[in-house]
Amino acid sequence: MARVRTHISSIRVGGQLEKVLEGTRNMVHWKKKRKSKTPHLIFQFLVVAPNEHQIEDARRLAKEVGADEIQFKTAQIYDFVNGSDLMPKNEKILEVCTARKREVQTEKPDA
Repeated sequence: MARVRTHISSIRVGGQLEKVLEGTRNMVHWKKKRKSKTPHLIFQFLVVAPNEHQIEDARRLAKEVGADEIQFKTAQIYDFVNGSDLMPKNEKILEVCTARKREVQTEKPDA
């Protein structure tokens, strides 16, 4: 989780992962206490070059906090000729970027 924390501030200016995780855990706690199926909690992870190696960490973190599902998204990159430092190096993820669309890959954290 420390690696996820390291990159969040470089991607989301002013982002405070601990605050997000605390709020998520609080929602999971009350959801369980009330034996409710809602709200459906989605953990989203924006995959960019500096953090593409953290996908497994994100999966573990989503499971740890009790999210119902995790979604992996790619950044919207418009300059395909010159590229971007945010473009992932992983070929599968890169295909999505060069196709000029934003992909959402959804899965259950247990998967």
